[in-house]
Amino acid sequence: MVEPDIKVADAGRFGTAFLDIDEVLCIGQHEACLSLSRTLARDETPSQHQLSALFTPVARNALAVSHRRSAGMKYVISSNWREHFTREQMMWVLNGGGLHFVANNLHEGDAWRCVPKRVYRERRAEILHWLETHHQGEPFVVLDDHHSAGELAFADPSPDNPLLGRVVLCTPGIGLTMDHVDAIVHALQRPARSMRQAHHAGAKPTEERLQP
Repeated sequence: MVEPDIKVADAGRFGTAFLDIDEVLCIGQHEACLSLSRTLARDETPSQHQLSALFTPVARNALAVSHRRSAGMKYVISSNWREHFTREQMMWVLNGGGLHFVANNLHEGDAWRCVPKRVYRERRAEILHWLETHHQGEPFVVLDDHHSAGELAFADPSPDNPLLGRVVLCTPGIGLTMDHVDAIVHALQRPARSMRQAHHAGAKPTEERLQP
């Protein structure tokens, strides 16, 4: 594995990566998240073997290279895994799975994850909500897979689309590879307008919340 020699990134100075886990980093282990959360709920400790086998070496390496070539990133967990773990537990899982640089660079506070899925129907809406709430104008990239991406998989060619050119989709069963690195780095080198500033200036919200 290529371990990036990067210090902890500062929010606003470095790009942000929205990180899906299943079929991006954790391939073909559909019960892994639930199994880990149940183990932790019983106050038991998963084995190091279980943790080290979570994320494929190819995916870990591709993300590490992307991190290094981008001179550091901050991370937001957009995966459903965010529903099952606290921030501290998520860091513990990432460290145990060999993604120390991700654990050390999770956004702080509530910004470490997208809002719970009960609030919005689509991952696209969850990401747009995060941008409207926390974005400081830094470049960003969305890492997801074709199975769970939903509306993210349908690119709106309009230049007003804030996600245009920033969504990198992986193939289920394969996940993140070195073939994705250039697209990730390119997205993080492109300036991005601050959706948070636009939102607080009175712009219309991008997506509607689910009705109670």
